[in-house]
Amino acid sequence: MTELEKDIGNLRSGLKSVEVELQYQQAQSSQGPADKFVPVISQFITVASFSFSDVEESLSEAKEVFGNALRHFGEDLSTLQPDGFFGIFDTFLTAFSEAKQDNQNMARRKEEEERRALMEAQV
Repeated sequence: MTELEKDIGNLRSGLKSVEVELQYQQAQSSQGPADKFVPVISQFITVASFSFSDVEESLSEAKEVFGNALRHFGEDLSTLQPDGFFGIFDTFLTAFSEAKQDNQNMARRKEEEERRALMEAQV
């Protein structure tokens, strides 16, 4: 989550920089009506601000849901990051798949040995 929070912070500061530049350009009103920078960037900032608010809300919700999942599994929110938490499940599922495959292989070998022993007993 810390990487996402850093990226959100970078986006926030970038959006602020664009707003500052827009204010500067609005103050430089000597440019003619052919310059579309101010109206285009004003519209961009409006759309970007709404989109950014959605992203911030999504991050907040993700942090809350992740915190609930950690508490549910008895983990410490302050020390465990998502990659570590989900890595536990990845490791378990990989080991589980390998164990399942091993069990299937053992069952197949046992079945083959029983058929072989049965055929030898019939001969």
